[in-house]
Amino acid sequence: MEYVNVELVLDGSSGSPRLEANMAHLMQEVFNLWKAKQKSYGPHNISTFGLKGVVVRLWDKMQRIVRLTWLEMDNPLQNETIRDTLLDIADYGLIATLVYDGKWPKSEVAIETIGDSDATTDRSKYSYDSLLLRKVK
Repeated sequence: MEYVNVELVLDGSSGSPRLEANMAHLMQEVFNLWKAKQKSYGPHNISTFGLKGVVVRLWDKMQRIVRLTWLEMDNPLQNETIRDTLLDIADYGLIATLVYDGKWPKSEVAIETIGDSDATTDRSKYSYDSLLLRKVK
Protein backbone atom coordinates (compact mmCIF):
# COMPACT_ATOMS: atom_id res chain seq x y z
CA MET A 1 0.00 0.00 0.00
CA GLU A 2 1.42 3.32 -1.03
CA TYR A 3 0.90 6.17 1.41
CA VAL A 4 0.01 9.57 0.05
CA ASN A 5 0.07 12.89 1.85
CA VAL A 6 -2.72 15.23 0.92
CA GLU A 7 -1.95 18.91 0.93
CA LEU A 8 -4.55 21.57 1.56
CA VAL A 9 -3.53 24.86 -0.03
CA LEU A 10 -4.42 27.81 2.16
CA ASP A 11 -4.02 30.64 -0.30
CA GLY A 12 -6.86 32.99 0.58
CA SER A 13 -8.74 32.23 -2.64
CA SER A 14 -11.94 31.72 -0.62
CA GLY A 15 -11.73 35.36 0.41
CA SER A 16 -10.83 34.52 4.01
CA PRO A 17 -7.41 33.07 4.85
CA ARG A 18 -8.40 32.70 8.52
CA LEU A 19 -11.54 30.75 7.62
CA GLU A 20 -9.49 28.54 5.28
CA ALA A 21 -7.12 27.74 8.16
CA ASN A 22 -10.03 26.98 10.50
CA MET A 23 -11.64 24.68 7.90
CA ALA A 24 -8.34 22.86 7.33
CA HIS A 25 -7.95 22.28 11.07
CA LEU A 26 -11.51 20.91 11.31
CA MET A 27 -10.91 18.62 8.33
CA GLN A 28 -7.85 17.25 10.11
CA GLU A 29 -9.87 16.79 13.30
CA VAL A 30 -12.63 14.91 11.42
CA PHE A 31 -10.01 12.73 9.74
CA ASN A 32 -8.42 11.87 13.08
CA LEU A 33 -11.85 11.11 14.56
CA TRP A 34 -12.61 8.82 11.60
CA LYS A 35 -9.28 6.97 12.02
CA ALA A 36 -9.91 6.40 15.73
CA LYS A 37 -13.43 5.07 15.11
CA GLN A 38 -12.26 2.91 12.18
CA LYS A 39 -9.71 1.30 14.45
CA SER A 40 -12.53 0.32 16.83
CA TYR A 41 -15.30 -0.57 14.36
CA GLY A 42 -13.64 -1.42 11.06
CA PRO A 43 -15.28 -0.79 7.68
CA HIS A 44 -17.85 -3.60 7.71
CA ASN A 45 -20.31 -1.91 10.07
CA ILE A 46 -20.82 0.57 7.23
CA SER A 47 -20.58 -1.77 4.22
CA THR A 48 -23.07 -4.27 5.69
CA PHE A 49 -25.91 -1.73 5.51
CA GLY A 50 -24.49 0.48 2.75
CA LEU A 51 -25.67 3.97 1.96
CA LYS A 52 -29.05 3.46 3.62
CA GLY A 53 -27.31 2.58 6.88
CA VAL A 54 -25.18 5.73 6.75
CA VAL A 55 -28.28 7.81 6.03
CA VAL A 56 -29.88 6.37 9.18
CA ARG A 57 -26.81 7.32 11.21
CA LEU A 58 -26.89 10.83 9.75
CA TRP A 59 -30.61 11.08 10.51
CA ASP A 60 -29.95 10.09 14.15
CA LYS A 61 -27.29 12.78 14.45
CA MET A 62 -29.52 15.40 12.81
CA GLN A 63 -32.37 14.55 15.18
CA ARG A 64 -29.97 15.00 18.07
CA ILE A 65 -28.88 18.44 16.80
CA VAL A 66 -32.50 19.52 16.31
CA ARG A 67 -33.41 18.42 19.84
CA LEU A 68 -30.43 20.20 21.40
CA THR A 69 -30.51 23.43 19.38
CA TRP A 70 -33.96 24.23 17.99
CA LEU A 71 -35.94 22.51 20.73
CA GLU A 72 -33.34 23.44 23.38
CA MET A 73 -33.77 20.13 25.18
CA ASP A 74 -31.33 18.95 27.83
CA ASN A 75 -28.41 16.88 26.63
CA PRO A 76 -28.94 13.31 27.90
CA LEU A 77 -25.47 12.28 26.67
CA GLN A 78 -23.06 14.35 28.72
CA ASN A 79 -20.11 12.64 27.05
CA GLU A 80 -21.26 13.78 23.56
CA THR A 81 -21.38 17.53 23.08
CA ILE A 82 -23.11 19.40 20.28
CA ARG A 83 -19.67 19.94 18.75
CA ASP A 84 -19.00 16.18 18.86
CA THR A 85 -22.29 15.54 17.07
CA LEU A 86 -21.48 18.11 14.39
CA LEU A 87 -18.10 16.45 13.77
CA ASP A 88 -19.88 13.07 13.53
CA ILE A 89 -22.22 14.53 10.90
CA ALA A 90 -19.24 15.74 8.85
CA ASP A 91 -17.62 12.30 9.23
CA TYR A 92 -20.75 10.40 8.17
CA GLY A 93 -21.21 12.76 5.22
CA LEU A 94 -17.75 11.86 3.96
CA ILE A 95 -18.32 8.15 4.61
CA ALA A 96 -21.62 8.33 2.70
CA THR A 97 -19.81 9.96 -0.23
CA LEU A 98 -17.23 7.15 -0.30
CA VAL A 99 -20.01 4.53 -0.19
CA TYR A 100 -21.93 6.35 -2.95
CA ASP A 101 -18.80 6.60 -5.11
CA GLY A 102 -18.11 2.87 -4.65
CA LYS A 103 -14.84 3.55 -2.82
CA TRP A 104 -15.82 2.02 0.54
CA PRO A 105 -14.64 -1.58 1.15
CA LYS A 106 -17.24 -4.28 0.49
CA SER A 107 -18.49 -6.55 3.27
CA GLU A 108 -18.90 -10.30 3.29
CA VAL A 109 -22.47 -9.75 4.48
CA ALA A 110 -24.99 -7.25 3.16
CA ILE A 111 -28.40 -6.20 4.39
CA GLU A 112 -30.97 -5.21 1.82
CA THR A 113 -34.66 -4.58 1.70
CA ILE A 114 -36.40 -7.58 0.18
CA GLY A 115 -36.87 -6.86 -3.50
CA ASP A 116 -33.91 -4.47 -3.84
CA SER A 117 -31.96 -6.94 -5.96
CA ASP A 118 -34.90 -8.04 -8.11
CA ALA A 119 -36.39 -5.34 -10.32
CA THR A 120 -39.41 -7.55 -11.08
CA THR A 121 -40.45 -7.87 -7.41
CA ASP A 122 -43.60 -5.99 -6.45
CA ARG A 123 -42.16 -3.92 -3.58
CA SER A 124 -45.59 -2.76 -2.44
CA LYS A 125 -45.94 -6.12 -0.63
CA TYR A 126 -43.03 -5.40 1.68
CA SER A 127 -42.50 -2.98 4.52
CA TYR A 128 -39.18 -1.29 5.22
CA ASP A 129 -38.86 -3.79 8.08
CA SER A 130 -38.61 -6.64 5.57
CA LEU A 131 -34.87 -7.14 5.48
CA LEU A 132 -32.80 -9.87 3.95
CA LEU A 133 -29.39 -10.91 5.22
CA ARG A 134 -27.32 -12.39 2.43
CA LYS A 135 -23.73 -13.50 1.98
CA VAL A 136 -21.96 -11.52 -0.73
CA LYS A 137 -20.35 -13.77 -3.35
